[in-house]
Amino acid sequence: MEKVSLALQQKQRWLFLYGGALLAIALIFLIFLAASRSFVTVQLNSADSGLLALQTGEKGLDLKNQQVLFTELNKTLETIVSRQAGQKRYSRLLAEIAGLTPSPIRLESLDAKSDGQLTLNGFAPRREDLLAFKSLLEQSKFFTAVENPLTNLVKAENINFYLKLTIDPKALVYD
Repeated sequence: MEKVSLALQQKQRWLFLYGGALLAIALIFLIFLAASRSFVTVQLNSADSGLLALQTGEKGLDLKNQQVLFTELNKTLETIVSRQAGQKRYSRLLAEIAGLTPSPIRLESLDAKSDGQLTLNGFAPRREDLLAFKSLLEQSKFFTAVENPLTNLVKAENINFYLKLTIDPKALVYD
């Protein structure tokens, strides 16, 4: 009987030991779950406040007011574009001249007058280069006339030239 009593006491000790360990693990797990839940709750509250801040904007405006402001801005920009529709844009002319100028030709000055006359001064290493450049300018939609004075053609090499061009005003207007 004593052996049975000792065996029973040993089983009770093991039961208390393992039961206590299991109870402690369960308690630690519950504490971990509670801490995780509170962390997630804090993060969700933070995200909600961030969304609210985005919706109200930097100056306290809501999205609808911002959309109204963007609509007004777009109308203003459309008004500006419509007012500039008929203006001459000389930047297009400069881009055209730069694109047409072959590599051996060196432009040294450009003089544009309000009456549509343009004078180009430059250097051409050979007469053929100058004639090719003149031909390219004549083919351009930006010019109605290209004058190449005979003084440009006297020398065969190392030519300091000037060309008189008449600008087509319609080509400067951006549609």
